[in-house]
Amino acid sequence: MARTVDQAFDELIKRIQPLPSEQGKVKSHYSTVNSCLSRSFGCYDLREIGSFGSGTSVRNYSDTDYFAACPSEKISENSNTMLVNFRNALSYTFHSTTGIRVSSPAVRIPFGSRVSELVEVCPARFKGLIQTPLAQRPYYEIPDSNGGWMKASPNAHNHYV
Repeated sequence: MARTVDQAFDELIKRIQPLPSEQGKVKSHYSTVNSCLSRSFGCYDLREIGSFGSGTSVRNYSDTDYFAACPSEKISENSNTMLVNFRNALSYTFHSTTGIRVSSPAVRIPFGSRVSELVEVCPARFKGLIQTPLAQRPYYEIPDSNGGWMKASPNAHNHYV
């Protein structure tokens, strides 16, 4: 039993951190997702972002988010079209996985019934560097839910977190 605030906080963190088994099913599909997006869209960087990517995930509540950086020439001008194209390619690859759908700004792939078995893949195109208070960070454009694109920088966000 914790005797200090620091000890209590450490105990809380241990209790809410995801178990290694929670991401096991998702991690087992990483290479297939990466291969599908690389083959179909020239994806050159499939990066884990979100709470798992920043180390802030919570047991039973966190899904896995991926940023799929693709060359500009493989990206549709209409982001809704791009999301449908991503969904179609992933549905073809994971033909026995039901419920793959667009949930802008990403495509959701339910590899099981638990939230921890859910993957969200967000198409992205590299746009340049953005200056943050301490360093320059790469920034991308991702779907904005209206057919357009909005700026996002997972590196800057993770540095902030």
